[in-house]
Amino acid sequence: MKYAVLALLLTSLPLATAQAQDYGSEIAKAKFLDPQHNGRPATEADTTLLASAGLKRVEKNYLNDCDEPATIHTVPLNLGSGLSDATAVFVSGSSACYGKAGYALSVLDNRGRILWNNAASAVAILPSTRDGVHNLSFYASDSTRSVWHWNLSRHQYDRLMTVSTRS
Repeated sequence: MKYAVLALLLTSLPLATAQAQDYGSEIAKAKFLDPQHNGRPATEADTTLLASAGLKRVEKNYLNDCDEPATIHTVPLNLGSGLSDATAVFVSGSSACYGKAGYALSVLDNRGRILWNNAASAVAILPSTRDGVHNLSFYASDSTRSVWHWNLSRHQYDRLMTVSTRS
């Protein structure tokens, strides 16, 4: 039995390495969407969406997770036939709040449900899909990129793997 497990592990290692190389290639070719180049400032029309993202509002200002005044940008995302009308919500913050990324990023569907949420400064829609929904990769200013794939039963993204972007 232990030899069968060892054989399985040894044969799956090249597959995982090849899969990481494939995702690495997708990431290298991907266009990362960020709030400065692809986003638009949030408006009053986004109030419901921003509330779904859990943002606190004090008078006319939004606060981030550290109760700092925040600048909010949104980027429309077409994630495939299963999620053609999603939105990335970028919330600015200090490095003490969101680290080197400088932003909290929430990906929401058209009903305001959170599909992914973490610190990241950009998102890329990868060509690979699962259940008709594109995989995503996120940039948080380090030498690795995480690949996330769609989990239909949970209606959210799950971490698939981390890929090194070092040459």
